[in-house]
Amino acid sequence: MLKGTIAEGSNAGGLARAGAFFDAVILDHPASGGAALARLLAEVRAILAPAGRLWIFEPYDSLERSDERVVEHPLARLRRLLSAAGLQCERLSPIEADGEHVLAAVGRVPAALPAELATSGGARAAGPRA
Repeated sequence: MLKGTIAEGSNAGGLARAGAFFDAVILDHPASGGAALARLLAEVRAILAPAGRLWIFEPYDSLERSDERVVEHPLARLRRLLSAAGLQCERLSPIEADGEHVLAAVGRVPAALPAELATSGGARAAGPRA
């Protein structure tokens, strides 16, 4: 288990360089919001195994803040951040308990395309049928 805070920096970059991969990573209240969360998600993506999953529990408020002109809904923002990090969002739910609002999400490493689809841009070549 790895434990750290955003202020301390993550261990993910060093783990990726060392070739360490994980089937599951849990981020519990990283409370980093904008660019710091985007960097953290990219670092986590680098250490996830090919079928790996990320569980993230992020305070709603940290995703609600915006220094940008366009205000983005926190659910849409977390989904976008996961996608930008190369993770497919499987589930995303708001949770409220004891007056605390949290977004819970599961992101996974997308399945690789078969080689013939990846090289043909998604179209299968027509060939003789038996």
